[in-house]
Amino acid sequence: MSFGGDFVLGTASTTLLELGDTEADEYDRLVVAGILEVSGQLEIQLLDGFTPMIDNGFQIFDAMELLGTFPSMVLPDLLDNLSWDSSRIYTSGTLSVIPEPAPLPLLVEALHGDGGWCAREAICGPTSVPSGDNGGHQRC
Repeated sequence: MSFGGDFVLGTASTTLLELGDTEADEYDRLVVAGILEVSGQLEIQLLDGFTPMIDNGFQIFDAMELLGTFPSMVLPDLLDNLSWDSSRIYTSGTLSVIPEPAPLPLLVEALHGDGGWCAREAICGPTSVPSGDNGGHQRC
């Protein structure tokens, strides 16, 4: 949908946009020649069994300037280990699919798995127990 001037999505509004594929003509976009002021709720729905994958991006807003924020976003569930990234929605109008961040225990195991320094040091700081030439840092 395109608007020639400014456009305001009010606080009581629900903006429903549908994604059917990754091509720009296969998902809803709001194109505004002037200022787009957002508020209310943003709701995204998937069409016809479409399943977004990692690194898919959707420029759902295209405006000269985007003001405001959506206090509420309703985003569809994605496949395991994927999540929505809305961090660029207010700058470039883009909603993306990214890998879900690894839980902290997996991150700690990944750092420690090769016999390197334990992530505990990065979190808690060096220990006061001297042990050889490692500057008083404790080895896990």
